[in-house]
Formats: sequence, structure tokens, C-alpha cells
Amino acid sequence: MRPISLLFQIQSLLTRPYQEAIMSNVYRSAYVEAIISVALAEGGWRRMRHWSPWDLEHTSGCRLEVKQAAAAQIGSHRRRKGPATFDIKPRTGYSDPKTGEWHDRPGRQAHIYVFAWHPTPDDTADHRDPSEWEFYVVAERDLPDQKSIGLNPLRRIAEACSIHELTTAVDGTRELLETAWLSPPRSTG
Repeated sequence: MRPISLLFQIQSLLTRPYQEAIMSNVYRSAYVEAIISVALAEGGWRRMRHWSPWDLEHTSGCRLEVKQAAAAQIGSHRRRKGPATFDIKPRTGYSDPKTGEWHDRPGRQAHIYVFAWHPTPDDTADHRDPSEWEFYVVAERDLPDQKSIGLNPLRRIAEACSIHELTTAVDGTRELLETAWLSPPRSTG
């Protein structure tokens, strides 16, 4: 077997899960991160390495975390058993994506969270299609102090937007946060 042929076969096997209309959680997570990364790329966002403490970073230093869930599931339990929940648990710190150095900084490491929800509960779902997803953009400071958040509580603090509205929603949130960062401290007297 020639090396190029072997390489092609390996790549074909590795990309096969992304060709399925309904993906497992493992593959869907990376796919949704890619969807969001492509949508935001022209606005100065870049995707971080796999397993970085946040998923995207803006040229300004603003950090973004992606969370996703879908009604249609792969395998024997084709429909989600209960309501969608997203992990928002604060962490004990993070490993610097550039240096690998550990920072003891308890809390959430991203400034903005994008929650992606695929609502189609049956075999007509296509997780690959960005237009089928709902996106909820939330500043970290607006998240409740808890380990997870359900879809209904999320809908009370953020409005759904489409893939075509995502850049505007994320940039608006980033600009609000950056304005707050650059504002002089409030007087206490």
C-alpha cells in the first residue's frame, strides 16, 4: 500500500463521523465550534487548540466558550431524554494555551459564552447545517452562579439568533464588555 493511499484512507475514516446528519456529542462539539469559528473569523476571532481552556479568542484578548446540545441524539436513544442542559461550572484555574503554565484562577475562563441548540428531535435533523441551529450569546457576568443551565433559564437571559445574526450578537456583547473594561472605575465617594 502506498503512503498517500494509506493517508487518504485514514483521513476518510477520521472524517466519516462529520458526514453523518446526526452526530454523537463527541463529534458534534468540535463541529459546532468549527461552525462558530468560521462565522466569526472575519471579525478577528480565531479558534484555539483542542482542549484549550476557551474555544475562541478575539484579537482584543476577549475569550469565548462554546457549549452545545441537540434534541436528536445518535444511537438507541434517538431523542434527548430530558431538557437540554449546558455545563457552566466554574473551574479551579487554567493552563495557559501558549505556555502550558498553570494559573490558579478559580472561575469561568471565558468572557462570552455561545450556547448552540439544535431543536429538531427526529431523523430530519441535520447537525451539519448551520441554519438549523439556534445560538444564545451571553456575557459570563450574566450567567447564574451554578454548575449548569437549562435551555429555558437560558432563554430568559438571552434571545436566540441564527448563524447569520451570530457575528452581530457576539460583537455587540464583546463591545459592551470591552467598554466596561476601559471605563474608569466608579467613584466610591
